[in-house]
Amino acid sequence: MFAPYCPTCRSRILLGTRRIVRIAWDGTADPCVVLRCFCGTLVHADAQPPAAGSEPAHRPAAEVPEQQPGGTREPGQVDVGGHR
Repeated sequence: MFAPYCPTCRSRILLGTRRIVRIAWDGTADPCVVLRCFCGTLVHADAQPPAAGSEPAHRPAAEVPEQQPGGTREPGQVDVGGHR
């Protein structure tokens, strides 16, 4: 289970593994897990509520590279379930 902050819902949402859209490794120890909230917004699994006046810790999930046409992917990227 994941409990990321959804900027659209403006709260933390409890999401199960069936909500995983994409998992990508960029060479670090921790993978980047992207989930789809019930409202349809893509969020990072570790997204936290914003602190007053601070920058977001991650790029918006919509900016995470998508699977390329022809089946090519970014190195270390895994598409889960074919959801877009």
